[in-house]
Amino acid sequence: MEKYLITLQTHIKKLDEKIEKFVKSGKYAKYLILVAVVGLIMTVSAIVSAFSSKTGSISYGGKTYKTLVIGSQTWIAENLNFDASGSRCYDDEFRNCYKYGRLYNWETAKKVCPAGWHLPTNAEWSELVSSKLAGKYLKAT
Repeated sequence: MEKYLITLQTHIKKLDEKIEKFVKSGKYAKYLILVAVVGLIMTVSAIVSAFSSKTGSISYGGKTYKTLVIGSQTWIAENLNFDASGSRCYDDEFRNCYKYGRLYNWETAKKVCPAGWHLPTNAEWSELVSSKLAGKYLKAT
C-alpha cells in the first residue's frame, strides 16, 4: 500500500504543478480543478486513515512484513521472501525475489510460515472471499 501512496503523492505533486501553471494563466476553469483536487486529497486521506487503522507488521527472517485485518482475519499483506530450502525466485532471477517474494514447493510452503501463522484453510479462504471488505483491500492495479 505504501508504494501506491508514494505513487499517488507523485501524481498529486505533478497535478499541483500543472494547476499552479494553469492558475497563473488566469483561466476560469482553475476553480473547477481546485475543487477536484481538494476532493481527491480528502478521498485519499480517508482511504489512508481507514487503511492505516487496520494495518500492522511482523518481523521474520530479518525482514518486516505488513499485515492487514480484513473482517475478523489478519493476513500478511505482502509475499513472503524467506530463503528456505525448496524455494526459488521467479524466472530464477534473484532480483525477482525482492519484487515478488519467493516461490515455494508445497512441502516448504507448509513449513516456512512465521511462528503463529499458517497457510489459509479452505474455510479461511471462503471467509475472506465472502467478506465485503476483501475487494476493497485486495484490489491492485
